Amino acid sequence: MIEDVLTKSYVLEFSSRLADLFTSKDDGRRRSSELPEGAEELSEADLTVAEQELLKARQQLTPAQKADADEIAFVSRDPVIGILQSVIEEYFEIRHPEKIEITDSRQRRGGSSHILTDRRLKREKDPRGRRLFRRFEQTDARWIKCLFALGIRKLRGKHSFNPSPARISIPGDRAKLSMVGDWGSGIPRARKIADLMRKEMDPTSPIPQYAIHLGDVYYAGTARECRNRFLGWWPVLPAWNSLIPSLALNGNHDMYYGGYGYFDTILTDSRFAKQNGSSIFVLSNSHWRILGLDTAWEDESLAEPQQSWILKEVKEARALGQKVMLLSHHQLFSAYEAGCPKIGEKLRPVLNEAGIDSWFWGHEHRCALYRSNDGVRFARCIGHGGVPVWMTHELDQPFKDPAIYEYREAIEHGIERFAKFGFAVLELEGPQIRVRYITEDGSENYKETIA
Repeated sequence: MIEDVLTKSYVLEFSSRLADLFTSKDDGRRRSSELPEGAEELSEADLTVAEQELLKARQQLTPAQKADADEIAFVSRDPVIGILQSVIEEYFEIRHPEKIEITDSRQRRGGSSHILTDRRLKREKDPRGRRLFRRFEQTDARWIKCLFALGIRKLRGKHSFNPSPARISIPGDRAKLSMVGDWGSGIPRARKIADLMRKEMDPTSPIPQYAIHLGDVYYAGTARECRNRFLGWWPVLPAWNSLIPSLALNGNHDMYYGGYGYFDTILTDSRFAKQNGSSIFVLSNSHWRILGLDTAWEDESLAEPQQSWILKEVKEARALGQKVMLLSHHQLFSAYEAGCPKIGEKLRPVLNEAGIDSWFWGHEHRCALYRSNDGVRFARCIGHGGVPVWMTHELDQPFKDPAIYEYREAIEHGIERFAKFGFAVLELEGPQIRVRYITEDGSENYKETIA
């Protein structure tokens, strides 16, 4: 990630310039070897739709609505703005890599490490000291317009959904799951999390091991982002692909580019071969049946036939005496944000009757544990894997019901307090699961037994 693109005011400024480009007479599709691949397929209607989508998104992202809390750690949940952020970074990485510099953490404010990222645009100033936002060259203007229009086209014509769940049997009664959520930012601190996860893995161990991502590659899950921010740093080394299988859930940011990066780049990597190209899966042994759900293809819901599939799996698990764990990107409920009522509605027969023994999710960029609630005995949010966010709660501040714990350690950066990252290690031992929550410092911030 580039520091400037994590700054909301900069994204606003760039969106304004892009809006101006769309009003120009140049249709952005003149043949050129320098245009993005696929640009020649864009129609006038594609460009018009892209312009309309940008204008609608800009109306939701005005200076009056700008929150100071995410001015310098801005990762938009608006798909169109997410695409724009991807376009800005790809523009500089491909068209003008000379304008990107690697920053020295020792020279940064406060002398701290790279809390946000280690890349930024070189500072260019006019004689009055104001930063210049230079006029785009004609070829650059066409390139940017086309890439943005291609992104909107992907968003509106998303990848097909694979309804066939992958089935993976865990041999024996023991297993080790290294699990992280919202990790795909590629920033130095996220890469550090990958290093710590790798230390938890042993390809020579007889105990089955699995690495699981709960979704989201930023900003929009493009193929380029999936390669550079996810696969390139994933803790399971390519040489381990047959020894430590990897699994990845679909997240809302993965769908901003239509899910093509997720389905066609991540799931086709040899490390994710066990998933068979599906965003839903069953991982089970004689004691546990773990279901990986897709709550993003249909945003904050369950694309069919997931409802009937889950009900069938839970019924079978109960008949065999298995406990049930669900994994998803989105949350059923939260103490801090809105839940996902559509998911709850579709799973109400299960939640009201047998219930769910455990459910791990991401989406919210925090680590929070919940008391038994809404039919879930052990509900856990571990979405603090790789996105820089402010820590807004003090250590001694009471937890908001139904939360029973929240990891609140922060990195002090002047007057700023950034929440620390982390991941979870689940060790299955018969009907019990020992869970260790590990911080980016390598220490355990919490541990428990799910039984």
